[in-house]
Amino acid sequence: MSVIVRDENKKIKLYCKGADTAIFERVSAGSRKSLDFVKEALEQYASFGYRTLCFASKEIDESVYSQWSPKFKKAEIEKEMRLIGATAIEDKLQEYVPETIQALMAADIHVWMLTGDKRETAINIAHSCALCNNNTELLIVDKATYDDTYHKLVQFVDRAKELEQQQREFAMVIDGKSLVHALTGEAREYFGQLALLCRSVVCCRMSPMQKAEVVDLVRKLGDHVVLAIGDGANDVAMIQAANVGIGISGEEGLQAASASDYAIAQFHFLRRLLLVHGSWDYDRSVKVILYSFYKNICLYIIELWFAFFSAWSGQTIFERWTIGMFNVIFTAWPPLIIGLFDRPINDDQMLRFPALYYSFQKRAFTMDKFAGWIGLAIYHSLVLYFLTYFFLDTGVAWSNGRTGGWLMLGNCTYTFVVVTVCLKAILETDSWTYICGAFCLISIVSWFLLIWIYSLFFPTLKLGADMAGMFYIMCSSPSFWLMLIFIPTTTLLADLIIKSVMVSVYPTPREQAVLMQKRHGFERLTREANSQSHKAVHPTLEQMQNEIRETPQNEILSDRNQKIINTKQQTGAIGGFDNLAADYGSIDNIPATIRSQANLSRWLSTVCLITYSVIDFMIPTRFLHSSPLFSFQHFHLLFCINGIRLSSHASMVSRHRMRDRLSRHSESSMALQEQTRHGYAFSQEEEGPVQQTDLIRNIDSTRGKPSGR
Repeated sequence: MSVIVRDENKKIKLYCKGADTAIFERVSAGSRKSLDFVKEALEQYASFGYRTLCFASKEIDESVYSQWSPKFKKAEIEKEMRLIGATAIEDKLQEYVPETIQALMAADIHVWMLTGDKRETAINIAHSCALCNNNTELLIVDKATYDDTYHKLVQFVDRAKELEQQQREFAMVIDGKSLVHALTGEAREYFGQLALLCRSVVCCRMSPMQKAEVVDLVRKLGDHVVLAIGDGANDVAMIQAANVGIGISGEEGLQAASASDYAIAQFHFLRRLLLVHGSWDYDRSVKVILYSFYKNICLYIIELWFAFFSAWSGQTIFERWTIGMFNVIFTAWPPLIIGLFDRPINDDQMLRFPALYYSFQKRAFTMDKFAGWIGLAIYHSLVLYFLTYFFLDTGVAWSNGRTGGWLMLGNCTYTFVVVTVCLKAILETDSWTYICGAFCLISIVSWFLLIWIYSLFFPTLKLGADMAGMFYIMCSSPSFWLMLIFIPTTTLLADLIIKSVMVSVYPTPREQAVLMQKRHGFERLTREANSQSHKAVHPTLEQMQNEIRETPQNEILSDRNQKIINTKQQTGAIGGFDNLAADYGSIDNIPATIRSQANLSRWLSTVCLITYSVIDFMIPTRFLHSSPLFSFQHFHLLFCINGIRLSSHASMVSRHRMRDRLSRHSESSMALQEQTRHGYAFSQEEEGPVQQTDLIRNIDSTRGKPSGR
């Protein structure tokens, strides 16, 4: 970039700044003596990762300026300048840039860095942002002629295939001069092959138009979706050339953000934008499209089945206004709710496992999946029509022996279609919420409300004569209410079986992540309950010492006398440290009353575990964890707490005995005992303390052994 000014001495001067490759070509012969010094300084700055620029100036005669001014666009004046010097500035990365790029690469997204910096600076930045590491082999293309660039690309394509077979990391680095030759002629094909083989590419010393050309090249190399992200005005051409453009609003201004499709404030926001919202929106869009095909086929193909029984007369089984309002009112909310609120997987799981992003892209929409939805729609239409037809085959639908006409068959079938389609939306929703359930219920209720109002129009309004009284006729039939429960349930039974088998036998990576999340959540709840049980049954040493200090001595003596009297009853106390039977797992020495209470607690907890596991598999995670109506976790925790309470009485006697033992021990002996109880297990890592009583039994040889069988 150049600027021409007139100083206070009426002299015209030209000042120019730019990359070293551009400035060095335009300096005069007198400034070439200092080129070596400037180049050495630039290389040193670039090794530190600084962004460098060179400056030059020139004094222009008045006559030369007058001749050049009409030819401003040709820029002939930017030559024979005097080199002033070079600058370097440290451009620090934003927060979480390496983590974001690593997550994107883990999601099988190829990352390219297009920059105008020197090659050394670009490579240093690539290492800083985790685009490559010390083990990455860099394939550097830095040739100045077309032939050299072509042969270098051919050589690197073969080398890249070898590295790919060896499963080694590699990346391509190319500068602006070589890129000019790489994008023309036969070299373009080899450049494209090499670029697609590399998971990361670094292009340095690039102009804004070259950035746009590279983006356009990648789009034309195959069926690729290209996302470009930039923060400055020199990135606008690249952002507009990409399929999706993202601008970062910040110190560089708002030019990139104004020209982009999405604007973000920090680079690391791209991680959540792509991995979370990108996956969610793609999955939602696919579900809405498939569900829209399904519900329309499920309804309208019933007219074909009815034509077999109406002698192809053209008579429709449904009333014309109800057909028109099927997509407008009765089934309008389910796809809208799925498209807005469905979450196939929690956001923390998506950020934790970026590889799920690739799974969503490949599995969300396939021809097999589309054919499956179409097949289910045809199957549902067959079941809904023929089951309704067979129920009403005799024609008798009331206890007085009266029969219904073709509209009774049509309205019943239409009702079952609406109910089935709405329940199908709930079945396909991955995250159950109150909004999803409420609007599906509203869709079903709206049909009953409309048919009630519509059946009252005639003869007041000359509209819907065939539907007059149909609401009462249909709802007064006991067969209708029986069919309302049986037919939609039977229709969706196949869907439930297919989903259960596929999830159990052939789970997708997304389903595996959901099941793992549920399992970890359940295990965490169990650990919390167990920790509360341990605190209630086995008090810590410090708690017992405080209790001894606060207890009067006469009370301790009375407890000791009472212990001598009731030694037999206290020998089998559950959870006591003196209880040998509990230590060795024997139950013969445990009193029957306490043992029955403990068994009841354990049985209730086991039943709750099984119940929660079954329901947790059937109900999506988000609905299960968010709905207080179905708070099975609290249900399970309640049983665990009840088990704690049942066993707390059994541990009271043991606590008195332990308190008596501690009153006779010194501080050092109690500390030694605490260290023994929390020892290190040599079969585990020695750097982390574990409960030694869980792995290595500390046996006192002076105590008698239990008489367990």
